[in-house]
Amino acid sequence: MNDSFYWGEVEAFGEELSSFINSPILTISYFDDDLFELNFFLNGGLQTGHIWYSEETREAYELEEKRADISILSEHIEYQHIKKSNEILNIDDCEQAVEELQNLLEIPLWIKSDWSEDIDDKELINKFEKHNLNN
Repeated sequence: MNDSFYWGEVEAFGEELSSFINSPILTISYFDDDLFELNFFLNGGLQTGHIWYSEETREAYELEEKRADISILSEHIEYQHIKKSNEILNIDDCEQAVEELQNLLEIPLWIKSDWSEDIDDKELINKFEKHNLNN
């Protein structure tokens, strides 16, 4: 997760990136434990997306319901994960949805851009490059 992006910028970046890459782009946005949004982009367009939020958050930000199309998701995930994906889509709690998605995808989603400040292993840090995509 990149703390330099603002709400909606991750999606715009993913949408644009998908027009240059011949593979689906997954974007994930998480804001203040109140909003969690997942989107799949392909060929410069949104394929499907889902947003998790509380009723209070929906009202405060005047959000419309956004539910992922499981038939489109099934094109991008392995068949045996469809049931679990559907269960994740029905979770109400944002943090729990991130945790479950993280377990399903087997990749960390709680990474922050300043993660390397907490690690003393210079060899590990040197394996990664930091890119500022906001300029």
